[in-house]
Amino acid sequence: MNDLLFYSRLNNLSPELKQEVLDFIEFLNFRSENKKKPKTRKFGAAKGFFLVSDNFDAPIEGFEDYQ
Repeated sequence: MNDLLFYSRLNNLSPELKQEVLDFIEFLNFRSENKKKPKTRKFGAAKGFFLVSDNFDAPIEGFEDYQ
C-alpha cells in the first residue's frame, strides 16, 4: 500500500476512528521496540558444570554381550 492511498483512506475516517488508528500505531511501535532480543551465548559458560569421571570410556559391567 502506498502512502497516498493510506492517507486518503485515513482522511475519510471519523475523528474517533482516526484516534483508534493512532492508538494502534503507537501499540505496534511499542511492541516492536520491546521485543526480546536473543541472548548471545558465551563460549565456555558451562566450564566446570559437568564432571566426567576418569573411567568414562571404560566398558560397563554386564554389557559384554552387547559389544
